[in-house]
Amino acid sequence: MEGWIGNAEDKKRFRQMGMWGDLSLYEYLARNAQRYPGKEALVQGERRLTYARLLQTVDRLSAALAQMGVGAGDIVAIQCSSRPEIPIAHFALNRIGALLLPLHEAWRESEVGHLLRLSKAKVFICPDEYRGFDYVDMAKAIKATAPSLKHILVIGDSAPDGSMALEPLLQASATRAIPPQAHPDADEPALIMVSSGTTALPKASLWSCNNLVAFLVHQYKQRIELSPDDIGVQLAPASMGSTGYVFPVLAPLLVGATSVMMEKFEADEAIELIRKERATFATAVPAQIVKMVDSPLIRKGGFGPFSRFNNAGAPLPYEASKAIEALMNCRTQVSYGSTDGGVPSMVSIHDPQEKRLRTVGRQLPGQEMRIVDDNFDEVPQGHAGEVTWRGANMSWGYLNDAERTRETFRPAGWYLSGDLGVIDEEGYLRIVGRKKEMILRGGHNISPRTIEEHLMKHASVAEVAVAAIPDRVPGERACAFVVLRPGSPNLTIQEVQDFLKAQKMAVIDLPERVEIVSEIPKSAGGKVQRDVLTKMVTEKSKASERA
Repeated sequence: MEGWIGNAEDKKRFRQMGMWGDLSLYEYLARNAQRYPGKEALVQGERRLTYARLLQTVDRLSAALAQMGVGAGDIVAIQCSSRPEIPIAHFALNRIGALLLPLHEAWRESEVGHLLRLSKAKVFICPDEYRGFDYVDMAKAIKATAPSLKHILVIGDSAPDGSMALEPLLQASATRAIPPQAHPDADEPALIMVSSGTTALPKASLWSCNNLVAFLVHQYKQRIELSPDDIGVQLAPASMGSTGYVFPVLAPLLVGATSVMMEKFEADEAIELIRKERATFATAVPAQIVKMVDSPLIRKGGFGPFSRFNNAGAPLPYEASKAIEALMNCRTQVSYGSTDGGVPSMVSIHDPQEKRLRTVGRQLPGQEMRIVDDNFDEVPQGHAGEVTWRGANMSWGYLNDAERTRETFRPAGWYLSGDLGVIDEEGYLRIVGRKKEMILRGGHNISPRTIEEHLMKHASVAEVAVAAIPDRVPGERACAFVVLRPGSPNLTIQEVQDFLKAQKMAVIDLPERVEIVSEIPKSAGGKVQRDVLTKMVTEKSKASERA
């Protein structure tokens, strides 16, 4: 596995600072099971696992995976809704030195097949069927082109031919010896997190135990004052890397708190869940918070000990921040960063409200952050430039992709974010734009280039460009601007979406609007001017509203 791993001086410095240590993720869980055996660790619906029961389940799965030939350095992928199986698999794999690769539940054969082949995953864990889609059929089709994939484990008590049921492995281990703990090096990779890239397919970044612990057990814990007394609710999909899994699930389990998982987000149900579980904090993407603000149920109050609402993945509108704080008597917090680069800055619950709502906080201890120009020279304080950082909580780089790692991480370990930011005189960072062309829909990255590459295969399309259009709830949506071939009929949005589905694109990545245009605006250098396209459709929408 290739990736940037820092150098010996960095590792020594992070250890001297107390950010890095020698404990694996599994050892944190085992320690908490010893300290709080009867305390609830994971909750989802009627499933309530204490720390002792969670550790027992983890050990059983670890034994089963070892018996299937999974060992140190091997990769197991999981694709499912937000379920306890994700952290159970993660800790079980960490116990034997293997890695977990969580995949977004909405991805289909194109993305899943690419990642299973890229990672050389040995095992794929998935549901049989969920929300009308047959995951096992997809897995079988992929297995034919992924020689490393040996086993398909199906969540539940039974499994179709050619796969194996997962639940019996979690329940019965009387005849299966628990292997000795591998004691993996805390500097070795322990988790692979996936995000969409500017190229056609998702990218996968490598995270060690220490990369994760530096943020969760030290930086994040400090800024939100996380303690074993906390009950956190996960609202974003647990397959969404940091926002859905690392912040609301992994962090509580490492410090001895309780994590409540919500399988499928609905605003009203989320509000009731926070009340019912007497949660002290929650983590969501901004689009979910906006939907909760719009719900009449939230105005009934009754949130008791709830005090913190952490959000990440996209900017949370200022008015939505103010509203949720007033309605739930809490403080919103933003964690700024990226799935592959980590988190350089974060708001503290003790920051003044205007700083919490209008900035992304200050630099975290153990991190270095710079605002630079195109020559990588630092700009004067108060001036805008690209946000770059390095430190204890960043990934190794990209899985089996040395070229992309070199492009994104400079030789000294500086991560190039593509975001434009300004640091004020008090050290607070404000994001003012993006150099990157990604469309950020509800915290999920959509690649314009991927949509364009697929649409260019359509017989009626002569030219196409995809750009973001602003939207109050998800933040941005994708709009396809199409130049038709002479004599071709108009394309409707339904026709565009149906065509892209046939190309095996995920529904969450589809454009939600199509505009037929005579030409695509370009710069003198021939680059598509996506900002012009965004402005064009925004003005058209405003004119339509006035009419």
